Amino acid sequence: MLQFDRKQLASIGQTHLQQSLHDFLRRYLPQASQMPSAQLRGALDNVIADCRARGLNSQRAIAAYALAACTLGSATVNNDPALQRIVAMRQLPQAHKALLIQTWLARMGAELGKHGRS
Repeated sequence: MLQFDRKQLASIGQTHLQQSLHDFLRRYLPQASQMPSAQLRGALDNVIADCRARGLNSQRAIAAYALAACTLGSATVNNDPALQRIVAMRQLPQAHKALLIQTWLARMGAELGKHGRS
């Protein structure tokens, strides 16, 4: 009978998350599609490690944060007080954090859209 320990399963999940994000970003973000694959993977490794260090553990929350970082830039994401409050709320379930991060990203996109049309 096959047996896997938690570290092996976590590694599989980490690899799947990174590959899914990589493929999504390459398909839908022009700036990511122009990066060498190895460079994008390195950037994703850094973003995922940052997410885990900040207490984001679910794939959905990490994916939302990574999408924000890749579309708006790490400096914007790291320096936005509203987003950092969401991430810092340790008592908030991961699913709620993911939804709040997605909402934040949608609002930021709408703001950028308004300023881009002016």
